[in-house]
Amino acid sequence: MSQHSTIRELRSRIDDISSAIEAQELLLRDLYSERSEAQQKLNFFLDPMARLPLELQSHIFLQISVDSHSNPELNGLPMVLLTVSRMWRDIALSTPRLWCMLVMDYLPRGPDYSQICDMWLSRARSLPLSLTLSGSPPLEQDVRDLVKRYRDQVASLTLKLSPYDDEYNLLSLYLLFRPDEDSRLSSLKTLSIGAREMAYFRGIDEWLNVFRAAPVLSSFTLYNTFTNEIDDSQPLYLASLEILHLGQPYPSMMLGESSTSCAILQYLTLPALKTLSLSEYDIPNEEFVAFFSRSAPPLESLDVAISSREPVVSQVFCHIPTLTHLKLSAVAHDGAADPFLPFLELLGKSSDILPNLCKLAFHTDFPVTIDYEKVLHMLEFRVSSCPVRLEGFSLVFPKSRAQYYDFTPYLPNDRVRSSLRKLAGDGLDIYLGSVENLL
Repeated sequence: MSQHSTIRELRSRIDDISSAIEAQELLLRDLYSERSEAQQKLNFFLDPMARLPLELQSHIFLQISVDSHSNPELNGLPMVLLTVSRMWRDIALSTPRLWCMLVMDYLPRGPDYSQICDMWLSRARSLPLSLTLSGSPPLEQDVRDLVKRYRDQVASLTLKLSPYDDEYNLLSLYLLFRPDEDSRLSSLKTLSIGAREMAYFRGIDEWLNVFRAAPVLSSFTLYNTFTNEIDDSQPLYLASLEILHLGQPYPSMMLGESSTSCAILQYLTLPALKTLSLSEYDIPNEEFVAFFSRSAPPLESLDVAISSREPVVSQVFCHIPTLTHLKLSAVAHDGAADPFLPFLELLGKSSDILPNLCKLAFHTDFPVTIDYEKVLHMLEFRVSSCPVRLEGFSLVFPKSRAQYYDFTPYLPNDRVRSSLRKLAGDGLDIYLGSVENLL
């Protein structure tokens, strides 16, 4: 046999073998597919969850995902669901709401970090997004680019910044909220910005740029940050902002710290504001009155830490007749007057002051000498003589204080206690003390 014939024969044999291999591979793929289908049918009978409607399984995943944001052991849950089984993977990938919330620090930082985040958010399709970036890494360029890429979908954004001495981190924050058209977060409704430690920001205009970059913002929280420098910034009118938290009034006041200045109110007009909390009342009375006067908001809840240096004046309350919930916090000092006395007298003499008030709370770091006769008079007046009946009153001391101090000398006498019990019996919810009701 010639060499040419041998070569032709070998090539033909190789072709035959290759065809046989392809046929066997096709048969093997079919067998794998049949085994997978059989396994899925077996799982259907063995796994109770597999017998549930797909819509119900998807709802279960969503509920677990919501819980994962308060349980570190469930961090990055949607990614875990992809690895359990083919059925769970299909359900997870076909549930866009499962991918709407992303705590970006849960994902591993590395060269593919931005791509992983992008892949996660793309699975949410066109639904509104909620992003949280916390921990020590600053807002790098790739993170800012990612937020910019989804700027028309981001509805909620939480930024927990590095300590105040990380100036690059602060600069990156300002770059994220430039007020130009390319940086506007047109769908952002909820924004929370804060630092793990006390952070000082030099100018107010940077914070006003945050508002300018989010034209439909309805809720803004700023904590562990403060600024008290007044500059030439132009006043800003925000028609959509309903909730404003500047600091955390109760815990900050109890630590003797100012966690956020409310000086920014001097530059804002908020006609839709319903909830306002301030970590420290460190704004001049005339500016605070002017803010309410020009805004005329339908304010329902006010939470403010007051100080003896600049007590809130009655003119403030004349501008917020819609208020239903009022909480005042104060630090008591030895020899200082009762910080709540002016409010007790004010609320106990005129039904025109806060006519819709339903809930009133006083918080203090240590029980001062409260004039319980005035407390009783105020409560009786608000219950019997105001257009809207007062539903609840509380005077609260920190739990830590209750463990080490005897509050007995600061409690009302028997006659006042009896009258307070009568009011409670008539439907007024009264609480005096700390963790245990001392009445």
